[in-house]
Amino acid sequence: MKNKTKKFWVLFIVLAVGFSSLNGIAIAANNQMNPTGDTPDGRVNDITPNFTASSLSIIYVPDEYSTIQAAVNAASEGDTIIVRDGTYTENIVVDKKLTIQSENGSDFTMVRAQNSDDHVFNVMADYVNISGFTVEGASSPKSGIYLGIDVDHCNITDN
Repeated sequence: MKNKTKKFWVLFIVLAVGFSSLNGIAIAANNQMNPTGDTPDGRVNDITPNFTASSLSIIYVPDEYSTIQAAVNAASEGDTIIVRDGTYTENIVVDKKLTIQSENGSDFTMVRAQNSDDHVFNVMADYVNISGFTVEGASSPKSGIYLGIDVDHCNITDN
């Protein structure tokens, strides 16, 4: 008799869990959204993301701006600047969160100091990424790529 009671309760629990799962599936099936974000019963669901990818830009040098510095000046926080192959003679101050990268790597993209008494890249902002350049022409004690004393979370790679 004890064994039959145990089987009864196991079967009861399995069926109870099963039926409660079906209820959740039915609710989910009846809560489908159309492309506008409205549910079939007329409620509006907030499906707006917290950010918009369209707010970030990719800027190409020299296609859109003739110099890297002009692209930096025009860029917004978080933008990416892609520098096409070639030699660029300038000193660049990076004062906002940006990614600056060469299109094809340091064998194809060089940044040479216009003023050898200054840093080639002078990074004055956090979260700056610079990659894929041959950097030359700064004389001691200046640097090819200098990070300001209070700058954090920067990635300088493959230069």
